Amino acid sequence: MGLQQRGVIVDFDSRRRAVLAQRGLMHCVETKDDREVNTAWDDLMKLVIQAWSWRDPESLDALETAMVVLRKRIEDDWPS
Repeated sequence: MGLQQRGVIVDFDSRRRAVLAQRGLMHCVETKDDREVNTAWDDLMKLVIQAWSWRDPESLDALETAMVVLRKRIEDDWPS
C-alpha cells in the first residue's frame, strides 16, 4: 500500500519575499538594526510574562510603552 499525496506545503514566507523583492520594497537592514529590534521584541515578551504574573497597572503600563515603541519601529519598516 503506497502513500498518497494529501496536500501541498507552500512556503508563503519565500513567496512573500519574492513578491516584495519584485516590487522593490525590500531593503537590507544592518545587523545592528536587527539586533536592536530583536532585543525590543525580547523585552516585550519579558514584560508580557511580568504583566501576566503580577496583573498590576504598572506592569500593563510598561507593556503599553513597549508596544508603542515597537509599533513605531514596525510602521517605519513597512511602507504604506
